[in-house]
Amino acid sequence: MLNNVVKDYLYNYNTIELIQKETQEVIFDYPNNAFITGKNKDLSFVKTFFLKNRAVYISKHNRFADYPTHTHDFLEFNYMLDGKCEQIINGEPFTLHTGDLLLMDNNSHHKIRALSEHDILINIIFPMENFSTELLSELKQQKNMLFQFLMQDISKHSEGGFVFFDAEKNPTIRDILEQMINVYFTGLTFSNEILRSYVPILFMELIGNTDYHLNGVVQKTITNETIIQSLKYIESEYQTLTLSELSKKLAYNKNYLSNLLKAKLGHTFTELLNEERLKNSVLLLELTTLPITDVAEQVGFSNLNYFYRIFTKKYGVKPKEFRMKKG
Repeated sequence: MLNNVVKDYLYNYNTIELIQKETQEVIFDYPNNAFITGKNKDLSFVKTFFLKNRAVYISKHNRFADYPTHTHDFLEFNYMLDGKCEQIINGEPFTLHTGDLLLMDNNSHHKIRALSEHDILINIIFPMENFSTELLSELKQQKNMLFQFLMQDISKHSEGGFVFFDAEKNPTIRDILEQMINVYFTGLTFSNEILRSYVPILFMELIGNTDYHLNGVVQKTITNETIIQSLKYIESEYQTLTLSELSKKLAYNKNYLSNLLKAKLGHTFTELLNEERLKNSVLLLELTTLPITDVAEQVGFSNLNYFYRIFTKKYGVKPKEFRMKKG
């Protein structure tokens, strides 16, 4: 829940909003060193201004005037705290409603239509390089394939795609975001460190428990959605899933799907499935006293020798030795 002081700050008019409400003309609230002007005269905001000495930068978008097309060299969340917001992203109209969350990649171009009195849009900015290191470290043990694919796909392109999260259906997301907003605007002691720790928590909840859609120039084909659905099925049905079953679920030819997974992820279906099974076998070895044969069976390996072979190849020790070291 938002702190009452923060809530008043967000909903009350600031000086710029008072002027914009009167004139309906945008007032640029950032100094010249916050942006550069591109060849097409679009503004390009730079992270050296927003993230100097900050782990995360959070701001309220000023209401009552259209904000011109602009881009940036950092990742940015648009969080619709209240009301709605109409944008033009990479030339396409897009509307956010209360609770929606939009993650925009580097170099995405977007224009924001004038917000009304009850429309509260929050901008959250953070550097991709620090975020990646932190988050991948947090997820090292989980090895979430879906997360790694999504982040790799976002970070390797410069065309400016975006990801839309249907966060309104996940109350935990709202709680996390409101806590981040509270910390930022109340200036708590160690607020920078607290905000830095919230970023991986937010992303783990988004990737793990929130519906999302890939959009933009890079994601206009259905290829990415197919990969995402494949990884979701592998992570949820790893014990029994086969390539034939996955192909039927997604209505694809088995050979085509197999080649697609290999091309996009660099791994075959069997390699992806084994990775998920091994990840879960590690959890059982660490957290239970189940016999090795039962561990192998529970994660989907019917051939015990095969389980021993690929486990040893990946972790450098046999399952029993692995358990003893962790114990």
